[in-house]
Formats: sequence, structure tokens, C-alpha cells
Amino acid sequence: VLAKTADARPRDPARILELAAGLGARSALVGTLLRTGAKAGLDYRVVPTSGRGAPTATGTVSAPLGDEGIIALTDSATWGMLQAILPARSTQLPSFELMHTRSVPALRAFIDGENHLLANRWADAELAYARAIGADSTFWFAYRRVAQAADWNFSASRRAREDSIAWAH
Repeated sequence: VLAKTADARPRDPARILELAAGLGARSALVGTLLRTGAKAGLDYRVVPTSGRGAPTATGTVSAPLGDEGIIALTDSATWGMLQAILPARSTQLPSFELMHTRSVPALRAFIDGENHLLANRWADAELAYARAIGADSTFWFAYRRVAQAADWNFSASRRAREDSIAWAH
């Protein structure tokens, strides 16, 4: 995406939607990041790349400047987007209740696992999901996913253990 934004209008919302659609995305994140004193604020929208229809998620979050503040800012925006988007999707996706965790480290590890799973890196996915469970032992969907990754990674004992916990909940 960065390579394709070398032209004079990389921040133009219409250009963002055009690039996202060209890459096969059905929606794009657009927004404004502002500094106000010792805080950073983010106004965001997840909009259809077709340019038609209402945003599927909108929000405003703020946090203190610095590394931890920026992490808190992006985590808060991620939570807002997930809460708005997941319930609106098809039943193929997990319900928000199953995905729910209040642990930011657990969510980060889970998202890492999802990225590894999509890239067919089963061992890395298994480890990432296990980190999610380590951060939140009640994150039931992480148990289900670690069992799936373990199955593909031929880790039969882990698959059986984690799968039984997932199905119990």
C-alpha cells in the first residue's frame, strides 16, 4: 500500500478507497490522528470501498502520548471496530461473546495466531493462541483456535486437551 501511495494524494479518502478496492478489500479504515497537548486522539471510520453505504464502524479514542499511549489508542480503536463489525457479519464468524476477552495481551496474541493461521504457519499459530490462553484462561475461542492449529500441526495431545475445553464452553 505504501508503495502505491507515492503519488501526491496518499491521504485523500477517495484514493484510500480506490487502493483498498484494488487490493480486494471490501472496506477500509480512514481517519484522523491529532495531537492535543499531551494526548493523541483518533477519529476513525471503517467504510465500504464501493463508496456506497454507511460506515460499518466509527469511533473516537484518545490516550496519552508515548509508546504505551499509542498502544492503548490502537487497542481501544481495535476494540471499538470489533464490537461494531463482528455482530454484523455472517454466522460463519464467531459471536462476539465467544471471542470476548478483556485482556489486551490475549487479544493481541489471538490476532497474531489468526495471521499465522492465514499464512499456513501452524506451529506459530499454535504458540500464539497458547499465549492468548495464557493471558486469559477464559478466552474460550482461543482454545478452539489452538486446537485447530494443533490439529494441522499434528499435535494430537494438545488438540484433544484444548478442544475438550473449548467444547465444554
